[in-house]
Amino acid sequence: MGYVTLTVLVFVFAVAYLSRSSGTSITFVDTTLEFNIWDALIVDNVDVSFGEKCRGILIENFNIWIILYTFATILLYVKPQRNLFAPFKLNKRFPPLKLMTLELCRSGGSVLIGSAWEMLIVHLVRSKTVPMVHWSALELVDGSRTNISLAFIVAAAVGMYIWGDFHFYWIHRMLHIPILYKNIHSIHHESFNPTPWSGLSFHPVEGVIYFSSAPIAALFVPYYLSRLIFKSLLIFPLEGHAGM
Repeated sequence: MGYVTLTVLVFVFAVAYLSRSSGTSITFVDTTLEFNIWDALIVDNVDVSFGEKCRGILIENFNIWIILYTFATILLYVKPQRNLFAPFKLNKRFPPLKLMTLELCRSGGSVLIGSAWEMLIVHLVRSKTVPMVHWSALELVDGSRTNISLAFIVAAAVGMYIWGDFHFYWIHRMLHIPILYKNIHSIHHESFNPTPWSGLSFHPVEGVIYFSSAPIAALFVPYYLSRLIFKSLLIFPLEGHAGM
């Protein structure tokens, strides 16, 4: 996983921790938008039904995907501003619209698969099946904003990054085994001239494998940390598939 992703994760979690009591506000002209990053990232609202939680996961994940990937595509691949980045493009030709459309559809399927994994973990967490190991330094106390230190939050974020990177490295090597490459991973390599949409353009089986690092982590860490991996896996491919 990329260094930009790690930097963003640590920064977001640090800001969330420091603003956990007061929340964060952004003022634009006469409008002030107030939100609490800590509550959004860390605290699972158990008062919300499972159905509502699943709906929220779908909305959240598809919003992250659509907003970030569309922004990157417009910035890097749409005229006239794409000319600013053209000198940095590895393949000087731009991919055909047909291929980009196919990548977009496959990516949407991958986001749906990742969301299904996350819904399963929510169900298992609420039924107290996972995590199987409890770390007092990382556990919330009734949603408390004070019992976890900033050092543990940052260390946990870095730890999840290392686990995600380790998992990705080995599944990627596994998917290059000839039989798996031919039947599964070759779909991803059809994007020989990558765009932002290429990053999550997977065969469904690869999508299941790619997002599996989060449910594996959920066996051993609190839900909010496995959730961190889910969001990282949504964002990470942008860094390696922008074609630059």
